[in-house]
Amino acid sequence: DVAGLSTLYGDCLAMISAVGGVFYLVFGKSLRSHIQDVYVFMFFIMILGSNLTLLYMLVTGQDVSFSRDENIGMFGWMVVTRADRLALEVAMVVVCNFMGALGYVRAFQYFDNLVISVAALMEPVVATFIAFGLGVGMLPGTMGWIGNVLVATGTLAVVYPTVEKSGGAH
Repeated sequence: DVAGLSTLYGDCLAMISAVGGVFYLVFGKSLRSHIQDVYVFMFFIMILGSNLTLLYMLVTGQDVSFSRDENIGMFGWMVVTRADRLALEVAMVVVCNFMGALGYVRAFQYFDNLVISVAALMEPVVATFIAFGLGVGMLPGTMGWIGNVLVATGTLAVVYPTVEKSGGAH
């Protein structure tokens, strides 16, 4: 049954992702307290992420080369005849990866891991509405709405008791 295997595969990926998220939050917060310069910490995070991505590509048998090939080269974004690639790469790295991760890393210092993980859970829900508002995405179907409601409800169920316990100030 192909659908059953596909569902099982998706569930396994979700579990691995959850374990990776917990690992990142727990060890990231712990390591962040030992590395004072946030940019040095971010450099190590980016190097680790790049190496894990490369390892995944090698393990799954994807075509990759240590070259400037436009399609499979690790430095394909540096091809001079395709100037659009460099601008896109800079935007993705600086805006999305670096600033996004930097926000979480800075938050380690001020917020509990629970608050940070809830913010991470709400990212896809908020991104859906932002993409729709900008005209570059569509609103989800029925299953997407059910998933969004479940995420928001779970978030509220986790955050509300924490806020009540701390008297509204955190």
